[in-house]
Amino acid sequence: MSVKFLDVRSFVYGGTASVFAEFGTFPLDTAKTRLMVQGQRQTASEIVACRYKGMLHTFYKICLDEGHKALFKGLSVALIRQASYGTIKVGIYESLKPHAAASIPFAPKDTMLNNIMCAAVAGTVSSCCATPTDVLKVRLQASGLCPSNRYTGSLINIFRTIYREEGLRGLWRGTGPTAQRATLICSVQLPTYEAAKRFLTRHQLLKDGGVCHFVSSIGAGVASAAACNPIDVIKSRMMNQHYSSCSTKGAGLYTSSWDCLLQTCRAEGLRALWKGLVPNCMRLGPWNIIFFLTMERLKALDATVSSIEASDIESVLGKSQEIAVVSLEIVDGDVCLKDLRAN
Repeated sequence: MSVKFLDVRSFVYGGTASVFAEFGTFPLDTAKTRLMVQGQRQTASEIVACRYKGMLHTFYKICLDEGHKALFKGLSVALIRQASYGTIKVGIYESLKPHAAASIPFAPKDTMLNNIMCAAVAGTVSSCCATPTDVLKVRLQASGLCPSNRYTGSLINIFRTIYREEGLRGLWRGTGPTAQRATLICSVQLPTYEAAKRFLTRHQLLKDGGVCHFVSSIGAGVASAAACNPIDVIKSRMMNQHYSSCSTKGAGLYTSSWDCLLQTCRAEGLRALWKGLVPNCMRLGPWNIIFFLTMERLKALDATVSSIEASDIESVLGKSQEIAVVSLEIVDGDVCLKDLRAN
């Protein structure tokens, strides 16, 4: 069985849909990040003040203290991140599914197990590639909380600042928890959406259309947020720390994601792992709705264009065959030509 490994259209769908979704939900992501990093230790003696009491209070305080533009701080790098992360994630996932089904006997096509395995691989690879943009996004979003975290100038200059102060490793700060989060969220998000859509259509609860896609995307968003919130907290804190501000030169406050987990729970309790859950759910819900609806519309548009092209080709081929038959009958005799026209 021959399987085409790379589906280029899936890369385009994933990147475009991810950029639209990120643009539409970025203020919620800023509120989520602020809630997750408040209370975090910056150094052995410095703790980020807990300014916010909830999502709405976070929006109010940010607009009051920093202006409404602060809600969109880091938007440009977030769009760059989604253009790379989303493109690679969906492209690899859609390309791996038929390949895995053809190569692995125990993984039939379009089963939950097959989709989870492909989504895990896609999430890991895409997150590792996009980590530098994620680091910069988190630091820009958290800069209002941490004065030592303020970055100015163009994105290239900020990348240079991080590289100069922390080295190449600084750009890949938190790769471990980022990959863990991406693996988990992709393993939940993409298969859950497809499973929900398949369930709704198979049991004739909804037709395969906009309403079905809307309901399925809500389920995928809530499941993703609930599954990844603790890892998201660890990821944000790992990325938000930068070595130049720490008490011991060349060493960060957290030595690993496991150490970050232990220190966070010891200092703030288990509830700290669920900081930002409400804005995380409220972000991933709309994010998934915009993402999946956009991707489904792109697929439908591509299918429509392909069908039009195919019908045009068939029409041209049909006319050419008709002309060839008539020409042949003209050579053979007038009687046969009259019979063809009569039919």
